[in-house]
Amino acid sequence: MNKINDTFSLNDFVKGYLTIKRYWNQTGNIIDIPVNDNNLIVNEAREILASGLISTSDDYIISDISFGVDTGSGSMDDPEPANPNNTYSDQDVILDYELNPSFIGKPNNRSISFAHTLIADKILEMEEFEDEDFVSFCSACLRTNDDLTFAYKRFPEVFISQGINIVVIWEIEFRSFKDVT
Repeated sequence: MNKINDTFSLNDFVKGYLTIKRYWNQTGNIIDIPVNDNNLIVNEAREILASGLISTSDDYIISDISFGVDTGSGSMDDPEPANPNNTYSDQDVILDYELNPSFIGKPNNRSISFAHTLIADKILEMEEFEDEDFVSFCSACLRTNDDLTFAYKRFPEVFISQGINIVVIWEIEFRSFKDVT
C-alpha cells in the first residue's frame, strides 16, 4: 500500500453531517439542542461512488432515508458510534422514506444536501403506530435504490410525539486533499 492509502480514509475526503431539529408544529420553536454531528460514510459508499461514475443504472442514486433502532453495543441513550462496516441491514427500521427530489440541494460546489421533515401527526396515524403516544429512534441511514448504504449515524434517542415535527438535513461534503492535510 502507498502512504496515502495508509494515512487517509474515505471519511477524510467525503464528510457527512447530519442535523436533526425537533420543533413545535404550532409555533416553530425548536424544542431542544439539535443533533448536529459528523456521520460515517460507510464502506459501501466506495461502490456507490465508483459504480455511479460508470453506470447508467438508477441503482446507485441516493434515494431513501431510514430511521430506526441500532445501538451497537451501547444503549438508546448512549449508542456505540457507527463503524465503516455498518449497512442498512444493521438497523431495525421504524420509518423509511423516499427522498423528494425537491428537497435535494447543492449548498455549494462541493456539497449535496438531502432534507426531510417528519410530521408527527402523520406518523402517529400510521397503522403500526396508531396505538402509540410517541415513536423513537436512534439511528439513521442514507441509501441507494439498490439498498446500498452511503452514510450511517447512531445518536442518542430522539422522540417524536403529537405536535412535534422533526427536520432532518443530511449534507455530504466532498473535500480536497488540501482540506485534509
